[in-house]
Amino acid sequence: MDEEQQLQLGSTYTRAELEAVFGGRRMHGIARTSIGDHVLLYADPSKGRGHGYYDSLDAEEDEIGAVAYYSGEGQRDQGTQSLSAGNTAILNHREEGRDLLLFWAVGRVNGSRGPKRQHYVGKFAIDQTRPYFLRADPGSDDEREVYVFRLRPVGQIVRPPIDYMPVAIETTYTETHPGPLLLPIDEASSKLIELEQNSAKDFIRRATSEVVVERREGALVDRFQDFLATKQHVAKRWYVNPRGHRRGFQTDLFDVTAHVLYEAKGKADRNSVRMAIGQLFDYRRSIEPPPLLAILLPEAPNPDLRNLIESVDISLVYEEDGTFVGWPVEPHGADATVE
Repeated sequence: MDEEQQLQLGSTYTRAELEAVFGGRRMHGIARTSIGDHVLLYADPSKGRGHGYYDSLDAEEDEIGAVAYYSGEGQRDQGTQSLSAGNTAILNHREEGRDLLLFWAVGRVNGSRGPKRQHYVGKFAIDQTRPYFLRADPGSDDEREVYVFRLRPVGQIVRPPIDYMPVAIETTYTETHPGPLLLPIDEASSKLIELEQNSAKDFIRRATSEVVVERREGALVDRFQDFLATKQHVAKRWYVNPRGHRRGFQTDLFDVTAHVLYEAKGKADRNSVRMAIGQLFDYRRSIEPPPLLAILLPEAPNPDLRNLIESVDISLVYEEDGTFVGWPVEPHGADATVE
């Protein structure tokens, strides 16, 4: 492959061919290139699951679009992974001006003896609002945890052949392991998972209006989580898998102590409020017992939007002068009769 030749979506290459063009670390699943501004990500589900790596192109979906999961590096005998080396290459790729290029192992050249063929899936970028979470490694005896990065496709991608997509083997969840099913499920499911910090590090390189709103939302959730902690309230989030879907959804924040589900938005405009209302009603169908519902905003909305929120028996909490107006949330409307 010539150095000037661009990668073709859906084409396959060997590691040797890619390293000859781009350079980078040999024998690593995550490799900063020495030629060009890239980070090469190699996924091999047939091998990775034996080391606690569960990569998926169909991990979850939200109002923005699809999210892929890519496991960080760090061998099982080294214990819990750390944010270093290749893992920081993913986390900081925007700061460094690098693109994430994902490759998927799809068999070998010349049968079982040749080098692995790497299917070029396409370009990805780390999610701005929730970059990663920690997942428990079920094959580890020492409670090892693995960093799982949430990646969004940039432009078109080409999926590997279905024969090389992982088969769902997990049907349960833990609080640090969303464990998405990869095939449509017959019954809806949900599980509480831990909140991660959304805004500890601002690694946006080229901000757009959409990115700014996403980061504002993440920072708002972080501040509200800290506020709840001062009130001795436990905050987590739900991971819900609607019936008939192979992708699930993560909610913004759930006050476990008060049994209140919050949907946060980075703007207090009409589109944001209308979207939040729909999301809350959608999520509540999968959570038992049904939680109280509340919208979390960075500022007070206009009176008409307040009336809209009240008309559907949803509570409003917004930030003002360093505190949160509307908290604590109290049952009202139909919820007021629920014991």
